[in-house]
Amino acid sequence: MPRSSGRKPQAKGFILWAFQEQTQSKLLEIGRRQRLGIFGIAGGFSALKSVNQRELPQYYPRLIGRIPPEELLQVPGPLPEAWPEIKARVLIPWLKEAVSSDTPPKDLAERLRAARLGRGRK
Repeated sequence: MPRSSGRKPQAKGFILWAFQEQTQSKLLEIGRRQRLGIFGIAGGFSALKSVNQRELPQYYPRLIGRIPPEELLQVPGPLPEAWPEIKARVLIPWLKEAVSSDTPPKDLAERLRAARLGRGRK
């Protein structure tokens, strides 16, 4: 939510609504009826442990006994502050090179390190 938003109470209300077990159960049912095939975070899991344990197996029986423990779920951290610059200067050129060249491009992690070092010298 943008810091300058004038609708913080409404956003807070939405978040409180969305993170209720009853709401997520209804969303699962709607998704099943509409055959959306998607739900939640981290590859389709709810942010609520109770929904993952009780509700998901009702809608997706093949998950019974196969839901990973919460410590195995990984959620990416926030993007770095310099993300727009990194994306424009490193990621997009790397992707373009990867799809248009016959040889694999230089390692992306190496390019990111080089860009970080170059930025620090300026």
